[in-house]
Amino acid sequence: MAINYDLREKIIKQALTELEFARNYKQGKVTNWKTNEDLYYSRKAPTEASRANVDLGQMSSFVHTLLSKIDNPLVFKYVKRKEAQLKRVKYLNALRVTDQTNDNWDIKDITGKKQAIIYGRAIYSYTAESPDGIYKSCLDNVDVYDFLIDPSGGGIDIERAFYMGRYGVVKTRSEIKKGIKDKVYLKTESERLLESAGNSTEIPQEEINKQNRIYDTNVWRATKEVGSPDKFKFWEWYTTYEGTRYYLLLNEQGSTAIRVEPLKDIFESGLFPFWTWAAFPDLTEFWTPSYCDYVRDI
Repeated sequence: MAINYDLREKIIKQALTELEFARNYKQGKVTNWKTNEDLYYSRKAPTEASRANVDLGQMSSFVHTLLSKIDNPLVFKYVKRKEAQLKRVKYLNALRVTDQTNDNWDIKDITGKKQAIIYGRAIYSYTAESPDGIYKSCLDNVDVYDFLIDPSGGGIDIERAFYMGRYGVVKTRSEIKKGIKDKVYLKTESERLLESAGNSTEIPQEEINKQNRIYDTNVWRATKEVGSPDKFKFWEWYTTYEGTRYYLLLNEQGSTAIRVEPLKDIFESGLFPFWTWAAFPDLTEFWTPSYCDYVRDI
């Protein structure tokens, strides 16, 4: 469904406000996360006066011991909402077994659980499509640093949130050009973006937050990006405007979006395409403590 310019600008403005609010709200948790990372990666300040500064690896041992205990496999099940869907649901669940193997669900499950132990949350993006009539699902890990959500939605059902999104969705120059040709991306906004040299080296708050983890792994550079004119990074943002949910492919630094569409035009269900669980679920709070938070002082 085509959206006129004025409405798009209102939705983009609202999305940018939501993004900044959710980021500032979440920032208080980052201090805890950095401390857990220092312990997990055995980062210690070197001392010259003592030989007692030995890396014992107690936090990493704790994380991996706990990880070995929560070995239930990751499973998504399609459930029929009416009797006529029974045959279709059985078919999709049979396909899911194949997808689980082909899409490396096991390692994605392990890395998600590891984030839940250290940060308190495991977050995934889960979508499915049928290009040319061939069903295919896609499960992606979402780094907790890259995810923002409406704090007022609570910590149990993300469908209660009015907005959420993830950073770091990469599109190449050729993908954007194809999107313009296929009328998926907005022509004027996309062409203006293509006139730039790419935004892969921009450092938003999300990248700053992740720098501590890079240092902890003893990598001397604080960034993983090399400047590339072919690479563009976006926020994949979902918001609710006047009762309708919208999807935005958002360039925060430029305060523009190359795609703004009603969510139902992309996902028929109109549901947010994320799945998440907490180490310690709480009715009112999404960013809850992690296992590492509780054992850190010990």
